[in-house]
Amino acid sequence: MSQIYEAMVLLDNDVVRQGYDSAKHVVTDTLKKYDANVHACRRWDERRLAYPILRKNRATYFLSYFEMPGDRIPAF
Repeated sequence: MSQIYEAMVLLDNDVVRQGYDSAKHVVTDTLKKYDANVHACRRWDERRLAYPILRKNRATYFLSYFEMPGDRIPAF
């Protein structure tokens, strides 16, 4: 049985600067890889991170809503 989930995903700003559509596809293609039906995926905001990740201090947040079978969540 599928349920609707919400995910907040951080993307490197360099990826987003190369093009919004390609950055959005990074998120949606990853979800689809795990059999998700993506209902919505949009850029939320670019923010300073609480602590550096791979020496980056800022990231772009993408908010997505998707439907996925519950047995696929652990792999995701």
